[in-house]
Amino acid sequence: MAFETVGVRAVIEGVGSFERGTRRMKDGLEGVGKSAMTAEQRTKVFTKTLNTLGLAFVAAATAGGALLLSSVKLAARVETLGVVTATLGKNVGKTEDEIRSLEKAVQDQGITMRGSRQAIALMIQANIDLSHATDLATMAQDAAVIAGIDSTEAFQRLVFVITSGNVRMARTLGLQVSFQSAYKKTAAQLGKTTAELTDLEKVQARTNVVLEQATRIAGAYDAAMETAGKKITSLDRHIEDSKVMLGEIWLPVYAEVIDFVTKSLVTWQDLSDAQKGVESTMLGIRVAFFGIVGVIALLIPKIIAAKAAYLALATAVVGANQLVFNASMVLGIYVVAVLAVIVAIDKLIKFFLKIKAGTEAVDKAV
Repeated sequence: MAFETVGVRAVIEGVGSFERGTRRMKDGLEGVGKSAMTAEQRTKVFTKTLNTLGLAFVAAATAGGALLLSSVKLAARVETLGVVTATLGKNVGKTEDEIRSLEKAVQDQGITMRGSRQAIALMIQANIDLSHATDLATMAQDAAVIAGIDSTEAFQRLVFVITSGNVRMARTLGLQVSFQSAYKKTAAQLGKTTAELTDLEKVQARTNVVLEQATRIAGAYDAAMETAGKKITSLDRHIEDSKVMLGEIWLPVYAEVIDFVTKSLVTWQDLSDAQKGVESTMLGIRVAFFGIVGVIALLIPKIIAAKAAYLALATAVVGANQLVFNASMVLGIYVVAVLAVIVAIDKLIKFFLKIKAGTEAVDKAV
């Protein structure tokens, strides 16, 4: 009886030991699984962080590049306008220093560099007395508040109103003018009829009647200067002028790049048909090469993810032997990918050499 009791106890203890061992093994496997999950999650977080950081740097570089390019183009336009105003000023007896001083005086009234040069060029073309430029610029500040635009655009509109006689545009600037009445007044002063007035005399008449309106809208600018709306429109001028200054620094580099591109295009146009064929083929090879590299770059994250999955599975379930096997598989994928790239490049190079040999044969035959 004692022997049976001991036997039963041994069986019970054996079963209990087996259950405990089973639980420990289960807990161990779950721990391995959790460790694998934790490693995988960390990898995902790290990858996501890198992607976010990379996108942020790319976005910053793109925005900076766009700002530089637009600034350089704006500075180039302002530079060209400077040449235009200097040339037109010379045609009417003004030195370049006088034109630059006039531009600076206009800019001091809240007009951008580009706007001042565009308007002065138009004034010279339309035979508007340049002595009125600063008066019109000052008047533009008040007109801009009424029209809800910036002073530069208002200045340009004022000049256009005078050059074209556009009454409707004058109304949008708060100017109640009648050019026909101005013609009659000028004709009477000169002892002429309105039909006898020259174009220059009509321009002068329109200039006088527009400037007479200055007192009627005066004060609008000063009154609105403390409002947010006016500050916003004034901010645009500061931004544009700052971009011009930024772009001026890069103008020499921009000019060199344009010269290089222009020279390259001219050289390309002067090539023989055979040479153009070779260059076109070379371009195709480069495009294909970059395409292959791009595809591989896109595949690398997938391969890394597959590798992580294989390693986690092998560690949790199969063991060390399977781990080595799966790692070898991943390494094999890398090797196959690299070999594929090498083979593709080799075929492209052979194709290029074949085309080149054919074009050289054609040249010799000709």
